[in-house]
Amino acid sequence: MTTVTIQSSKPPITLTSGRGITITIDRSVTTSSGGGSGTVTSVTATAPVVITGTPTTVPNVTLSGINATQTTAGIFSPARLASGTADATTFLRGDSTWTDDVPLQVSVKNTSGGALTKGTPVYATGTVGSTSVIEIAAADASVSAKMPAIGLLYQDLAVNAFGLVMVMGTITSINTAGYGINSSMFVAPGGGLTNTRPTAATDLVQNVARVTRVHASTGEVLVLGPGRTNDVPNLIATNFLATSGTASATTFLRGDQQWAAAEAIAPAFIAPSGVKSYGVPGLRPTGQGTASQSQDRLWYEPWFLDSTATLDRLAVEVVTTAGSAGKLLRMGIYNANTSWTPTTLVVDAGTVAVDATGIQAATINVTLPPGRYVCAFVLPTGGTAPTLRQIAGTVNSFPTISGTAGNPYQVSQYLAGQGGLVATGLPATATAPDVFGAAGTVSTHNYHVRARWA
Repeated sequence: MTTVTIQSSKPPITLTSGRGITITIDRSVTTSSGGGSGTVTSVTATAPVVITGTPTTVPNVTLSGINATQTTAGIFSPARLASGTADATTFLRGDSTWTDDVPLQVSVKNTSGGALTKGTPVYATGTVGSTSVIEIAAADASVSAKMPAIGLLYQDLAVNAFGLVMVMGTITSINTAGYGINSSMFVAPGGGLTNTRPTAATDLVQNVARVTRVHASTGEVLVLGPGRTNDVPNLIATNFLATSGTASATTFLRGDQQWAAAEAIAPAFIAPSGVKSYGVPGLRPTGQGTASQSQDRLWYEPWFLDSTATLDRLAVEVVTTAGSAGKLLRMGIYNANTSWTPTTLVVDAGTVAVDATGIQAATINVTLPPGRYVCAFVLPTGGTAPTLRQIAGTVNSFPTISGTAGNPYQVSQYLAGQGGLVATGLPATATAPDVFGAAGTVSTHNYHVRARWA
């Protein structure tokens, strides 16, 4: 048996049972070895025990409930209160353990309408009256109104029961058998925890903990400061890129910072790396549409190249209405002078059938240096004319030309009475075009023939 001696005129105190006892001495205390009581006339102590205050007359003080194994002669030892190491960096935890892991917890009430299990990520739904107790329900990464989580539930919690939520610290005795050590734990779509980052477009991503012990029943996770969705969203808002229009599943962002429906977007002019696509050299597109093209005319459409380009196709797209059976269309490229008048033939691409819908392409192999060109095409007279895709836009250095007032998208250059060229081929030297209409002026033109870069 270990004893503590307090100087007095009576026999020494014998410590016999109990633990964690605080002894307050007002004046003096004595007990018999049997645990009785008596009067102490003076008190002294040996360091590190310190006596504070002024003793007062308290004739009878009973000492009991002290565990002898938690004392040493003359000095009470805090280290004996619990397991672990008691020093300047540790604190006494409620499970009788000295630890340097000091958790941050908040008081909560389960008002979700259902029982919640230990380790469940929860979010705040309100407060209990005028108290600081937080009302909670299970968090859900797929529902923005149920995010972010404020922490993980520290214990199972029945409906309307009170408990604690771990905001920062270790939760023990949970099932982590399905995870790896140090796995990141996210709030899961539908609720609970997952080690898989949520990936749906509207899922919120919140990393709340890491696995620190892997076990089916004694697993542990370290909660790491939740309270916000702490990752880049899966769907990044793009409205800031546009100046008008509505971003939706049916709109696309044009180069002029407008959200526009698919039918208002010109087909791709910039191909991804390694992918070939059709476009109009030098065109700044402003929209697209369709038109039943006038026949028996040799149409000239201006191109401008600011760098060398090798082309391997010329094509038109027949939409909605195909031409009469056997209907052909001839295409080619001419050089153009500074007045945009076609001069010498660069390539005659031959004919394509336009009696069926779809992209109709002719194979070419031509390398064009920087400069001005016109692309020519012609339909024969007679029968049904095909409806062609047309791209509206402007080309560098191409001037404003006259056109029919109220119908600017039909403006282009052409030469009438040339339907016979479909059969005979394009002339080596072009004939200067007429200009469509005479009323009004516009600088936007329609383009029907597109080229493919090799």
